[in-house]
Amino acid sequence: MRRARLVARKAAGAHLLVIIHGKAEAFDDVDRVPETAAAIAHAHGPEMVRTLESLGWTFTIAVEEPVG
Repeated sequence: MRRARLVARKAAGAHLLVIIHGKAEAFDDVDRVPETAAAIAHAHGPEMVRTLESLGWTFTIAVEEPVG
């Protein structure tokens, strides 16, 4: 498994597009920060978050502080 650690270099927010390919059952380690669920709920309603969670999406990863 390949993992990437990204560290923000500016205080402003940014977007990152990640393309993940392979067999769907191999994606059990993909997670999102809770703020993503809040943003989706704000834009599309809380039902959308529940739908995504029912499809296996999780919003539980913690944001880590930069090392060094």
